[in-house]
Amino acid sequence: MTKVHDDRIEELEQRVKEFHDVDLGEALEVIDYLRDEDDSVLVGGSLAYGLGNRESDLDIVIAGPATDESSSRMPLEHFLGSLRVDVWRLHQNEIDELFERARRCLADEGPLLGAFGHVFEQADLKLLHRVAYGVVVDGPALVPSGPRDYREVARELLVREYAERMRHSLYVAQLALAAGNTLAAATSARFGVEDALQAVIAWRGLPFSDNKWLRLRLERDVPDLEEVYRPLAVLPEGPEAIARYVAEAVAAAEGLLGLDLGAAALAADAGWEGEGLKAYRAGDLRLLLAAGQDVAFEIDDAEAAAWEALAAEPPWPCAECTDLQTRLLVALHAQGVVRLRWLRGVPLAELALGKEG
Repeated sequence: MTKVHDDRIEELEQRVKEFHDVDLGEALEVIDYLRDEDDSVLVGGSLAYGLGNRESDLDIVIAGPATDESSSRMPLEHFLGSLRVDVWRLHQNEIDELFERARRCLADEGPLLGAFGHVFEQADLKLLHRVAYGVVVDGPALVPSGPRDYREVARELLVREYAERMRHSLYVAQLALAAGNTLAAATSARFGVEDALQAVIAWRGLPFSDNKWLRLRLERDVPDLEEVYRPLAVLPEGPEAIARYVAEAVAAAEGLLGLDLGAAALAADAGWEGEGLKAYRAGDLRLLLAAGQDVAFEIDDAEAAAWEALAAEPPWPCAECTDLQTRLLVALHAQGVVRLRWLRGVPLAELALGKEG
């Protein structure tokens, strides 16, 4: 083991002791019954990354070639005083299969956004980083069966995931601003900047830690990025200030990742989709019904004509929508009735990232 590894274990032991008055060895004893011969024991999560607080769990992955029964993607919970210890027990084949799925996603030109972002997949995204960046506290280090290093795959997957989240958030911000929904514009713009920062942080070799630790990580580990975020951290008030804020957020993200994030450029790769939407007339009223959600929207004659002029079947390409159609679709998007569908992903080769990490 290296001095860096030993220093990380020492720091982890100090944080567990400080927050919970528990020795790391005691935590390992509690979960010893789950181990098989030749298993590796890794500690990941915020405490292992030098983050966390008294509310943070101790996340442990037990993996090896002899593990017969998996704990699935949900952890087994243990309690040691005020410390909660979450344990994932996995055969190494399962870990290699997870990394292979990530590798296939990276090789696919289609959108990655959300492939590791829903309830169970989000757990998989975190598991990738617990394995790739976790501290081996007992047993041998895990050796990938595939040709690529665990950290390389985990890093690239997170960069691409957050680059696509950023693209989505900043496009929604610009559409919402044009439609007059300033609150949605401002909040989406800030999400977009935070997503761009997460992509750069991951590229520099730091593990996944969610946005709840973003400010601490910026201040402590990447102060140059903290300078980018500082003027955008607080949402402005008033239409003119929000319009400037959205423009500044787009410019900041473009500078970080080297992409053209203007609305016109993004429209070429996006379309709208929704199901069960039909326009009806009820006396003097024009209604747009979302049958699957039991929702009805009142629209005027111009909006009804704009809706009927859309193609019969979605997706409706954003670049082909008129301004009125776009405003109507943005309003429906804000209600969760339609969604943006991306026609292509954001390959890493298109990102102008630095070579740190």
